[in-house]
Amino acid sequence: MRLIFLINAFNESKHIEKCINSVHEVADEIWLFDGAYKQYPNQVPYSTDGMLEIAAKFPKVKIFGNNNELWESQIAKRTKMFENGQNGDMFFVLDGDEYVTNPEIIRDYLDCDVCWLWTLCNLYRQPYMKARIFRYQKGMHYAGRHHWLYDIHGNFITSDQKMNLRYKHIDSPIRIFNYRDSSIPERIDDKNKFLKERSVGEMQYANETMVYQRYAPRISTHANVAGKPEKLTKIIKYREDIDYTFTLMFSRPWAVEKYFKNLSKLTIPKKTEIVCVIDTNDCGFVEKVVDKLQKTTQFDSIKYMITGNPKLEEFSGASLRRKRIIDNWHLLLTEARGEIILGSEDDSLPLKKDSYIKLIKDLKENNADFVQGEIIGRWKANMSPAWKIFERNGVPYKVMSGERKIGVEEIQGCGWYCFAAKTDACRKFPMINSDLLPLGPDVAFGYKLWKAGFKLLHDWDIPVEHFGETFSLIPIRDKTEIFTWKFRDGRWVTN
Repeated sequence: MRLIFLINAFNESKHIEKCINSVHEVADEIWLFDGAYKQYPNQVPYSTDGMLEIAAKFPKVKIFGNNNELWESQIAKRTKMFENGQNGDMFFVLDGDEYVTNPEIIRDYLDCDVCWLWTLCNLYRQPYMKARIFRYQKGMHYAGRHHWLYDIHGNFITSDQKMNLRYKHIDSPIRIFNYRDSSIPERIDDKNKFLKERSVGEMQYANETMVYQRYAPRISTHANVAGKPEKLTKIIKYREDIDYTFTLMFSRPWAVEKYFKNLSKLTIPKKTEIVCVIDTNDCGFVEKVVDKLQKTTQFDSIKYMITGNPKLEEFSGASLRRKRIIDNWHLLLTEARGEIILGSEDDSLPLKKDSYIKLIKDLKENNADFVQGEIIGRWKANMSPAWKIFERNGVPYKVMSGERKIGVEEIQGCGWYCFAAKTDACRKFPMINSDLLPLGPDVAFGYKLWKAGFKLLHDWDIPVEHFGETFSLIPIRDKTEIFTWKFRDGRWVTN
């Protein structure tokens, strides 16, 4: 069996190295198909931005073109990608502006005809599943749309929505990050032009089964497909070359003034963008945050997204608030362009001016994947979230908060208030609400990273203030107790 990655690309020099690097180690071969389409013509039919030269440096890459002619259509190009397949081959289809965040698990999910995996794309509110791995079938081809796949007899195999259960379909935790519809103004214009000028032939069918008028009785819609595309992102200020992404989730109207006042006192490194999710349907709240974003001069690029969700009450149920945080976190990940994420929340920021500079330094000097500052815990709970997680037979049974120290120490679970982290590490696993550990999904997320061999740190010398509407908890001044959770009688209990 050969595992072959099929990459469809054209002038993707900005992303192709990341794309190929992400799968090169696990691939047997990588076939890169270059060229533009007739319905979306360019001055020349092949890439001219240096992409081909970058790709040619990788030993497993074979480059295919169309004899220096434009491809007839997207369908024709994508079908050509399967032409040289052999019985037993497994094809993994990628675009040149995508990369796989956890390629090390791909070979665990090849016992199938079709494998579905998770995609993060900023046209959609949440990660969604898409068929991307296919066992070679003789004469397999696209028809009707560029993602409707058929065999040599015209039998429907799968699409991005539906699957024919006569073939073996499996779901996987493999994750792809998609740059395709990034918020760069030029890319938005290009995408809109492409959609407008897409060939009439691709748009004439209402659904997959109309292509050859054949109905497969075992067709089923996948439960986790993408919803309706929504472009949520608004751009206030834009810079192309970015090193850091500063993330912010706003859901508390009272926090706006406090947050931006504290933020103005901090040193933000150069080449930093801020990406902000405003989680509300309150127009006044939105206007207030946007006004503050427009006035800040600390960032080289500024983007925001409005969820339109109804307001959450300050002490609403933890489960609902955590779900919102998870949803917002995935939105932020689709827009982050920096290699390092600088995390913040609307009710907590570090006290020292150079805190984020120090966090970045910690991350790099310790070759770590995640490093957080020191905060007093949420809702006046005087705990330090420098988590230590104890296991018995590989299963957590006790979780302890940290004891105040000086300097940096390793931890096993993270907090989502003030941190610096490698973006690729943050995209490695989904954040989910889980009963595996007490507290929030951020602790469970950090635990997953730690279990997978990632390095998590806590820096006690970076104090982070936690402020509420009528109170403030400041590390150093407020007493910190050690909290311990133990799993007893089927639930987590604390001291």
